[in-house]
Amino acid sequence: MKDSGSFGELFKFYRKDSGLSQRALANLMGYDSHQYLSNIETSDTYPNPDTLKKMCKEMELTKYEKRELFSKYRVEYMAFVHSRAFEKLKGLRV
Repeated sequence: MKDSGSFGELFKFYRKDSGLSQRALANLMGYDSHQYLSNIETSDTYPNPDTLKKMCKEMELTKYEKRELFSKYRVEYMAFVHSRAFEKLKGLRV
């Protein structure tokens, strides 16, 4: 367990703690590249909840670790979605 500043940092901590490189987890997830995981770890993007569940399973996270990760995910993902929606609305002219 690690008290981290962001979802991406916590995700990266758990991935490393599980002994997986970005490439190894990408392979387990069926991705051709590790770039998507890199983007998650830098909070440039967020996986959908089902994908995150599968990643947690591949990293063999405990129930507590999953709960901690999903707690950070929910807060940051909602802020991410709202900020993107706000940016789109700013572009609209009435």
